[in-house]
Parts: sequence; C-alpha cells; structure tokens
Amino acid sequence: MVDAEALSLGLVPPLAALLLAVSVPVPPWVRLPAAAALLLAGAAGGYVAGTLAGGDRRRRALHGLASGGTAGVLFGGSLAYAIHESAAPRHTVYWWLHYAVATNTPPDVVVAYGYYVLAGVGVAAALAYAAGGAVAAGATMTEGDRGFRYS
Repeated sequence: MVDAEALSLGLVPPLAALLLAVSVPVPPWVRLPAAAALLLAGAAGGYVAGTLAGGDRRRRALHGLASGGTAGVLFGGSLAYAIHESAAPRHTVYWWLHYAVATNTPPDVVVAYGYYVLAGVGVAAALAYAAGGAVAAGATMTEGDRGFRYS
C-alpha cells in the first residue's frame, strides 16, 4: 500500500530546493556547493519519504524512488526548459548549470544533437533525483531496525 502522506512530504525538500535554485541569485564562489546541494535534494526528499513510510527496506526504497522520481521529472523538465529558452534568471543555480552545459559542450555536438543534449541533461537530472531518493530511503532506520542487515 502506498503512503500518500509520506510521498507528498517527501516532495517538500526537493521542491523547496528547486524554488530556491531558480529564484535566488548566488555569487560565483557559491555555485558549486549550491549545485551539489540541489542534486542532493532528491536524496533528502527520499529520506523523508522513506522515514515516514516505514516498513521493510523495499517499501521504504519504493517510496523514496517515487518521491525522488516525481521531483526529478520536475527538476529535469524545468532545467531542460531553462537551458532551451535561456529562461533562468541571471546568476541563479539554474543559470550556472546552463552556463556549465553551454561552455562544456562542443559547438559541433550542439549543432548536430542539440535537442538530444537537452533531453540527456533532463533525463540525467531526473535519474539522479530518483536514484538518490531510493538509496536514501532504503538506508533509513525505523523503530524495528537494530542495525544494518545485509539481506
């Protein structure tokens, strides 16, 4: 059975991080820690979802995967849109991610495979959130756990 409350509360940390990443300008010396924090937001949401869902490891991991996957689709889609339309406000984390993709992708690749590069960025972001959420949720401890079990 799916715990809707755990899933919806697992969306709070990543969505809050996404809103901050698209709206708050950051100085250049903060861009790497801010991008790392943005990528770890999926794991934070998965941890919340897994902790609240409880149950065995598989149940917690599935709740984390669902929560991280949902937030990851939103993150990947909005990032691909921001890169394609150059719509991110200047010096936000999204703007810095766009800058990194634009300066590190060879022009020949962009001309030949522009939309595939965008799709790859979006899918990679969504998978990073989903995987981080599943791993963090599966690693949570519940009341019945007495330590790490390798099963």
